[in-house]
Amino acid sequence: MPPKTHRSTRPLPLSSLAVRALESQRVRQAKERLHLHDLRHAFATFLLDQGEELRTVMELLGHSTIRMTADTYGHVLPARARQAASAIDRVLGEEGTA
Repeated sequence: MPPKTHRSTRPLPLSSLAVRALESQRVRQAKERLHLHDLRHAFATFLLDQGEELRTVMELLGHSTIRMTADTYGHVLPARARQAASAIDRVLGEEGTA
């Protein structure tokens, strides 16, 4: 199946681990009829969960806007929001004692 847009065809740097996972996925997909899109979704979800910037994930996925990435994978972001709220507590708590 051809890519949806011209931006979808581009080189991406892949780690050795990623290459092995893709090769393994190809074998499993042939046996189980899994979709590569499932792997793409997991890739984006894991990156965001690990704190990678939305802009970076957007570029790697080939999305045209950050909003598209955030809307599609926003279910990961509430945990990051809780971490941000805790960071504010730490900053305000430290400033309040100075």
